[in-house]
Amino acid sequence: MVSFIPVQPQQHRRRHRTSCQLTPVRVARPSLLALPHELILKVAQHIVAAPGILPGTSFISAKQSWFGTIAGLANASRDTRDASLRAWFRVFIVREEGDWHTAIALSAVRFSVREIYVCSQAVSPATCPDALLSFPALRSAHINAHNDVSFDPRHGYTYYTLLPIVPRSLKRLAIAHAHAPDAERLQALVNRDGLRLEELRLGRCTLFDCANEGCSYWPAFPHDHDAYFSDDGSVEYAMSIAQDLMPLRSLRTLHLGVYLTPHIALATHQRDHAPFS
Repeated sequence: MVSFIPVQPQQHRRRHRTSCQLTPVRVARPSLLALPHELILKVAQHIVAAPGILPGTSFISAKQSWFGTIAGLANASRDTRDASLRAWFRVFIVREEGDWHTAIALSAVRFSVREIYVCSQAVSPATCPDALLSFPALRSAHINAHNDVSFDPRHGYTYYTLLPIVPRSLKRLAIAHAHAPDAERLQALVNRDGLRLEELRLGRCTLFDCANEGCSYWPAFPHDHDAYFSDDGSVEYAMSIAQDLMPLRSLRTLHLGVYLTPHIALATHQRDHAPFS
């Protein structure tokens, strides 16, 4: 007898399909440059800095002459490039007249310059007297004023005060190889409202500068050089300078290019270095 066992039908479970929409979540990545801007600027200044001072100056910091030393940092990001350019142009050397126009046209240069060195070939009586005002953050300026005198056969020698107008931010000023009297420059400094100058150096062109600067003034007036070596009237001169500088209340350091040496020293030098006849 064959019996059939009924087979229970399998119960099929319904599978509920659950659909969900995935929303992309943006995870903020940490910046590749997480350093403060002030620290980046310090790094850039360390890269371009060189020990000592700029040759021929008394306080202008030296800097590297090759931009390749800072090119890697400058190309890292926009922030590092800004910091690198600010550090690089912190010391600016004006070598020729055209450098003034280049610096004024570039805001990265104008607002970054803290110390400026003006070569003798870059400044003349035709230079704008307030050219230094183009650098509002300027702290130190060294001006080679050797071209402050011109000669005309009819009128003789004419003296000029080069770059007499300085920005209010200036703390240190040095004038080198000058021929013009100091009175006009001192008056311009005193009349500058808000100026807090702390250091002033007034260097004169001397007979010994002929070899370096090619000066034609002293061969024309060899005996006038005695005024820089004589101590005659030195007390009156010092009192006059002190009176002129009295309004500069912040002044701490003063250097005057006057040599209190007997005339015989100059005569001995001229005799020892005279060409053989």
